[in-house]
Amino acid sequence: MRCRFFALLIALSCTASASLPARQTPALEPGLQARIALAQSMEQLPQARQGAWKDWDEEAGIDERVQAQYLEALKAWRQEDYPAVVLALVPALKTVPDYPACLHLLGHAQFRLRRHEQCVLLLQRLLRVAPQLVGRTRHLGHSLGQLGRTAEALAHYDLVLAAEPGDLQARRGRAVAHWRAGHAERALADLSKVVQLDPEQGQAWLLRATIWYDMEELEKARVAVGRARNLRPRDPEPAFLLARILLELGEEEKARTMEQIFKTLELERSVLRPLEGQLLIDPWNLDLLTRLVRAHQSSGDRPAAMRVLSRLGRAAQRVGDKQVLAWVAEQQEQNPFR
Repeated sequence: MRCRFFALLIALSCTASASLPARQTPALEPGLQARIALAQSMEQLPQARQGAWKDWDEEAGIDERVQAQYLEALKAWRQEDYPAVVLALVPALKTVPDYPACLHLLGHAQFRLRRHEQCVLLLQRLLRVAPQLVGRTRHLGHSLGQLGRTAEALAHYDLVLAAEPGDLQARRGRAVAHWRAGHAERALADLSKVVQLDPEQGQAWLLRATIWYDMEELEKARVAVGRARNLRPRDPEPAFLLARILLELGEEEKARTMEQIFKTLELERSVLRPLEGQLLIDPWNLDLLTRLVRAHQSSGDRPAAMRVLSRLGRAAQRVGDKQVLAWVAEQQEQNPFR
């Protein structure tokens, strides 16, 4: 979502609390909440007629019939509780079929949950009823790409960028699609614009390096992957690629050193990946969050550990777990990166 859209909703939430009755969501055991959310059928949601919301404008605010549910979903989104987003918005879309704000946020929640087919379904429905919002649907292109529907992804990115030429995430996504389609030069053209406008885009530098490596332009690849390593020091992929480049350049000792760095980073990622995946559907799980904190601490990634500690503190406060709260406070006190 664009910042302007969020700003409107934050302002709306400040006024809504005084005029709307408090809504209490039934307390569900986290695993059960996720199962209920993932069982929701997006295909069976009622549909509005084509173009029904073609005049919808975010500046008008959120329809009062779904306002409370939308704000509940928005709060859950900020807390990274994507199952709760689904549980709030499905009833809203039954009340007001295909309401653009709800379809948009629900589609993005499905993307975060890695349910790409559901994301495609919802965002295509959004464009069916509100085609003027195409500039906000880059995640449709991302999900099409994840599903291997490269030609469709490319066509959609073209539409998004025609409406929002400054959307660097869409441009980087199109570069990935071009590369998968075998259009290396087109991919490099998009990536060049991305890093020109935002030199901190580590993934863009990594993809540039990968393409140049495939084209056997090793010196260009080496420079680009070096930028990616600096921007993403805990990502094993730049280390792996750099090790291969160094080996082909005949710098065998440096290549072996980088290969060991890659193996260490890949081992760290193998611990983090399943925890992060489980937290997508069980975001308040104290054990998972604690293990994730410890994993970041073990790897020496203190900023990441602090971010998860903050999240763990909110989760512990939610259930009143004083022991976990005390541990969080102790860890935060010891951490010099507060």
